Amino acid sequence: MINSFYIKQLKCTNKSGDVSTIDLINGLNVIHGFSNTGKTLIISTLDYMFGADTLEGLKNQIFITMTIETDKGNLIIKRNIEDKKNYVEVSSTVNEIDSGKYNISKNEYSNLLLKLIGITEPKKILKNKDFKSQSLTWRIFSHLFTIKETEIIRSKSILLPAHPTSNTAFISSLIYLINAKDQGDIEALESKETKKARILALKNYISNQIIKTTELKSELDNQITNMSKEYIFLLYILFTRIAGGYREVEIPSSIPNLEVKHFIADNTAGSPCGNVGRCQL
Repeated sequence: MINSFYIKQLKCTNKSGDVSTIDLINGLNVIHGFSNTGKTLIISTLDYMFGADTLEGLKNQIFITMTIETDKGNLIIKRNIEDKKNYVEVSSTVNEIDSGKYNISKNEYSNLLLKLIGITEPKKILKNKDFKSQSLTWRIFSHLFTIKETEIIRSKSILLPAHPTSNTAFISSLIYLINAKDQGDIEALESKETKKARILALKNYISNQIIKTTELKSELDNQITNMSKEYIFLLYILFTRIAGGYREVEIPSSIPNLEVKHFIADNTAGSPCGNVGRCQL
């Protein structure tokens, strides 16, 4: 596994074939000089080679070549300026990295650069205060490697991104680089709108269940009220039979099509020779 690298050389080639070369060392490199001598342009060129969208100020230049050295070999990375191609061409002597074209917008190039510091698999980091996550990319923390002179005198830390909206993602990336723990499993917090909608949906569900329960209760009450008195009378017969004895019952006249004057029951079923029961309707 590759764990580190450094930029060994930076070349710019113009339309005439002339090459401008800057050699760098493995360590801190300080670019200094008089105003308008190209210091900022060098920083911008390095940023462009690390995936920035545009590069201004290099007139008549066709492409840039950056040589990266690792403990397992070298990479020569070439990016076109004029055509503004969204990819880089890589020539590699490192076994873990293939030579070829790497798309920038699809994070293929970012994944290659992450491999140079030992990150070989896609990782997730937090991107905002709601704990929503995003993929770890090289651009999130690449500003650490090239600091412009205008950034040095700003009141806020030069480690933080220029745009405050990127602070959470940047700090999360540093935390990952320290502890190597993927943050994709951290549960995201609900937004206010989502939380409000969820609570409203829950209220509506409970209200509907209350209405359904009330309707069911009313239906059961009606069924009990409308239960035929004939069934109630048959239950009365059953209990009387169990209890034994003789009893006259006045049948409610409201039972339709039922002419019954008396019901007689006894408990002679207990006698071996007696009747099993006697009833008269």
